[in-house]
Amino acid sequence: MIDFSKINKNKIMMSMRTSFLYLMFLVCLICFNVLALPRESAIVFNNVNLISMEQDTILPGRTVVVEKDRIVTVRAAQKVYSPDGATVLDGTGMYLMPGLTDAHIHLDNKIGARPDFGDAPLFLAYGITTVFNLRGEPEHLEWKKRIQEGTLLAPNLYTSSEFVNEPRITTPEEAQAEVDRHIREGYDIIKFREVIDFEKHRILTTVGMEESAYLRLNQVAKQQGIPLVGHAPYRVGLSGLLRAGQSLAHINELSNLYFLPPLDLKRGTFMQLARWVFPLLAGIVMIWYILELVRSRVGTPANQVSRKVKKYRIMSVWFLLMVAACYILWILVVPPGLFFGNIWFLILLSISGLIALALLIRLLFLLIQIEKESTVTIFNKVVVIVVFMMVLLQVIVLIHWIPFAWRGSDLMINRVAQDLKKAGISVQTTLICQESYISQRDGFRREQLADDPAFRFLSTSMQESWRGFIEYKLPWIIKLWKRQPEFNQRVVFALNQQGVPLMAGTDAMGAPLIIPGSSLHKELQLISESGISNYEVLRTATVEPAKFLHKESEFGTVTTGRRADLLLLEGNPLEDISN
Repeated sequence: MIDFSKINKNKIMMSMRTSFLYLMFLVCLICFNVLALPRESAIVFNNVNLISMEQDTILPGRTVVVEKDRIVTVRAAQKVYSPDGATVLDGTGMYLMPGLTDAHIHLDNKIGARPDFGDAPLFLAYGITTVFNLRGEPEHLEWKKRIQEGTLLAPNLYTSSEFVNEPRITTPEEAQAEVDRHIREGYDIIKFREVIDFEKHRILTTVGMEESAYLRLNQVAKQQGIPLVGHAPYRVGLSGLLRAGQSLAHINELSNLYFLPPLDLKRGTFMQLARWVFPLLAGIVMIWYILELVRSRVGTPANQVSRKVKKYRIMSVWFLLMVAACYILWILVVPPGLFFGNIWFLILLSISGLIALALLIRLLFLLIQIEKESTVTIFNKVVVIVVFMMVLLQVIVLIHWIPFAWRGSDLMINRVAQDLKKAGISVQTTLICQESYISQRDGFRREQLADDPAFRFLSTSMQESWRGFIEYKLPWIIKLWKRQPEFNQRVVFALNQQGVPLMAGTDAMGAPLIIPGSSLHKELQLISESGISNYEVLRTATVEPAKFLHKESEFGTVTTGRRADLLLLEGNPLEDISN
C-alpha cells in the first residue's frame, strides 16, 4: 500500500506541468504531421475497440479508414483493405470514439482571448475537436473559413454573432431582420442574452425583449433552421420560454426562471415587499410598545388601555416571530438552500405559513372589535390599522414565496423537465461555472483551478483579470446556498431522465477560471456525478451538440461519411469518464 502522506506534492505538481508541456508539444507535432500529409493520404485505425456513440456498446476488433477529412470505412478488422500508401495505426487494446465538443465557449478579444484563435491548442490538447463560440465577431467567420480550408490548426468552429436582446432589438420586424442577418453573414447560432457595453463594462439591457419580438425571433429562427440558445427571458418568464422553445445556455438559468422568485418587473414588487415590509412592521410594533411603556411611566392608568389592544400587540409579536421562522426556513429549503428538497422542512415551512395566515385572520377580527370600542384612543386605532395593513402585505409575500420552496422537490423538478421536453428545449450544462464560483471541494477550489498547468498558456490580460477572482469573497447568502452545484446536478439527472437534450458546455474564457480544454473534462466529471450513465455523459459532448446544429450527418458519431474527428484512448470512458 502506498503512503500518500509521504509523497512530495511539489514534485507531483511539477510532474503535471511537465507532462502538460509534453502533451501540448505532442499535440502540435501530431497535428502538423497530419496536415503535412497529402490530402489524398489515408489513415487506418486498425483493430480498435470502437465506441461509435450510435449505441451504448463497444464494438471490438474494428478498423476505421479515414481519407481526407472523412470516415470512409468502418468494418471488422479482418475484412478491411488498407489503401496503398495509407498510414496504419495499431489500435489493439485501445478505444476509438468521436472527438469532444465544448458547446459553450467565448473567443472574443474583448475578454482577453488570443487573436487568430491562439487558444486552439488548449482545446486540441484535451481532445476537443469542435467548439461553439457564443459571442462572435466577423473575424471568427474568417477563422472558421481557414479551419475548413485546413490552413488554421484549431477545433471546428461554429459561432454566433453579437448578443441579441433589447436595446439592439426591440420590435418583431427587427427580430426577423436580425435572424436574416445571421444567416446572410454566415453565422451558425443565435445567442440570446443581455447586451453588454464592453467599453464601459455595463449591461445595456434593462427590462428585456418585449414578448412579441421575442416570440418572433424564435419563430423565424426555427423557420430558417438556425439554432438559438441563450439566457432566461426574464420579461416573458418560463411560460414565454416554453412557448418559444428557446434552448438554454446554462442549466442554472432554470433557477432564475422557475426555482427562485422571478426578477422580472411584472412581479418585482414582491422582491421589494419582502425586503421592506418585515423590518417596517417590526419597527412599528416596537415603537408602539415603547410609546405605551412611556405612557404608563408618565401616569396613564394601565386599565385605560383596552385589553383587545394589548392582545393585538401580543399577537403582532407572535406574527413577527412566525414570519421570521418562515424566512429562515425558506432560505434553508429553497433551491439551493442547505435542506433543499427535504420534505420535513418543506412541511414545517408550510405549517408556519398557515399559522401566519391564521394569525392574520385573528388580527382582522380583533381590529373590527377595536374600531367599535369608544374607549380606544384614535392613536391606537390608527396604529392597529397600519399594523394590519403591514401584516396583510407580509402574508401576501409569504403566499407568493413559499410555493417556490416546493419547486426544489423531485416532483416539481421532474414536472419542469417534462415541460422542457414537450417544448423541444435543449440545455447546455455549464456546471463548472457554479462549481468554480461556490465550491470548496477538492479539485474545484479557485486556487486549484488557477494552478492548472494550462493557466500559463492564457493571454497575460486574462491571467491578470482572473487572479483577482481567486480572492473574491462570496456574499453571505451565497455561502448559505453553497449546495447550488449539487442542486444543478439533481436537475441534470431529472432533465436526462425526461429526455431533455443536454449539451456539455463550460463557458470557457467567458467566466473566470474556466480554462479551455481541461474545463470540459471537469464538466464531464460533474455530469457523471449527477447519476447518469457514462454513455449518456459522452452523448452530451458528441451526439447532442451535432443534433442541436442539425449536423448529425457531419460529426458526433464514428460512422461512414462523418467528419474524421476522432479520439484514440488507452482506457474505456464508458467504464470511467476520466479515461
